[in-house]
Amino acid sequence: MKILVALSVLVLSVWGNAPSNAATLNTATGALATTQAADGASANSVRVDGANALYVEYDVVSGTASIKLQQKILNGSNYVDVAGSTQTVDSVLKIENPAGEFQSVVSSCAACSVTVKYQAMYPQMEKKPHR
Repeated sequence: MKILVALSVLVLSVWGNAPSNAATLNTATGALATTQAADGASANSVRVDGANALYVEYDVVSGTASIKLQQKILNGSNYVDVAGSTQTVDSVLKIENPAGEFQSVVSSCAACSVTVKYQAMYPQMEKKPHR
């Protein structure tokens, strides 16, 4: 199972650095992009080291667009595509045992408005039943 999880973040191609005005978030929930209306990387990225899972929700509010998730590991200088993350419709992705930093990228935007939200699940968030 751990090998399958590792393969789920197989990279496809290099995109480059985040925009210089991007904010790196360290919160369990937040938005990578809010009403993004043009091609390009999201305004924010998120670091999720230590999380058990990362859920990412794509919401194409209007128009059409292609959205993908990208990952940068450790102190790498380039983001790479997360395999299987490209979607053109509202979607939720789950990445198990994520590491590093993630951003979303919009392309083929035609009168689009895109919002990308995330929730990282950390071990302390998973409550165990009392005995």
